[in-house]
Amino acid sequence: MNGKYMDFSTKVSELGMYSYDRVAWTYWNAFANALVERGYTEAQAMEILKSKHMRWMLDGADDKIERLAERMVADYLKDARNKTSIDAMLKEAV
Repeated sequence: MNGKYMDFSTKVSELGMYSYDRVAWTYWNAFANALVERGYTEAQAMEILKSKHMRWMLDGADDKIERLAERMVADYLKDARNKTSIDAMLKEAV
């Protein structure tokens, strides 16, 4: 993390968040498919996913992943209906 935000890592895992695992599933599935598209077999892609290459690929990628999340939130909140829906949900939660 770049240090400008709180670290929610322990809080998020305790939340029982809706679709918490979806992000990881989508990311790794896309990664495996990208390997296959680049000529690796499905079996080879699975071996690569289990290898240290994944750690090496992710080393230093936190900023890229953060920027993707920031863009997704910004894009979602651009739609006034989404922002209004979130604001209404938060008012009900209090």
